Amino acid sequence: RSRILEKIIIRQIHDENLLDELRAEMEEMRDSYLEEEVYQLQELRRELDRSNKNCRILQYRLRKAEQKSLRVAQTGQVDGELLRSLEQDLKVAKDVSVRLHNELESVEDKRSRAEDENELLRQNIIEVEISKQALHNELERTREVKSRRRSDKCMVMIVELLMLSGRSVQVAQWLALLFLLIAGQCLCGVSSGHFLPQSKDMRPKLYRRTSHSYCSQSDPNGFSFRRHLLLKLQTATN
Repeated sequence: RSRILEKIIIRQIHDENLLDELRAEMEEMRDSYLEEEVYQLQELRRELDRSNKNCRILQYRLRKAEQKSLRVAQTGQVDGELLRSLEQDLKVAKDVSVRLHNELESVEDKRSRAEDENELLRQNIIEVEISKQALHNELERTREVKSRRRSDKCMVMIVELLMLSGRSVQVAQWLALLFLLIAGQCLCGVSSGHFLPQSKDMRPKLYRRTSHSYCSQSDPNGFSFRRHLLLKLQTATN
C-alpha cells in the first residue's frame, strides 16, 4: 500500500510540474503574442502614415488634374500627359489598397490562431486541475484506509489481551488500558505499536508490570485503576 501511496504522490508532483510548465508556456505565448501585436500595430501605423502621404500627394495631383481638365474643357484639347499621370495614380492607389487588405487579413489570422492556442492551453490546465483533485481524493482515501487498518490492529491487540487474561477484573483493566491507548492514538496521531512490544514473550511481563503499577493488593476489584483511567480520559478529551 505504501508503494501505491508513493506512486500517487509522485504522479501528483508530476502533474503539478506539468501544470507549472503549461502556465509558463501560456504566459510566454501571451507575451510573444502581445509583442507581435505591438509590432504589427507599429507597422500598420507606419503604413498609415505612408498612405496619408500618398493621399496628400494624390489630392495635390487631383487638384492639378482638375485644373488641367478645366483648361482642356476651355480649349477643347486632350492632354496625353494628364491621362498617363491619372492612370499611374490609379495604379498606385490600387496597389496600396490591396497591400493593406492583405496585411489586415494576416493580422486577423494570427490573432485567431493565438486565441485557439490559448483556449487549448486553458483546457489542458483544467484537465490537469481535475486530475490533481482526483489524485488528492485518492490520497485521502488511502490515508483513511491506513487509519482503519491501524484501528483494526488495535482491536486485534484487545482480543489477544482478552485471550491472555484469566480474570474478569483483569479483562476490564486491560480493555480500558487499550481504549486509552487508542484514544491517545486518535488525538496525537501516534501508533499504539509504540507502546506495546511486538514480541509475544515480552507482552505478559509488560501486562504484569503495568497492572502492578496501577493496582494494589488492597484494591482487588481495581477501583483505583478505574478512577485513574477516568481521570486520564477526561484529561485527554479536554
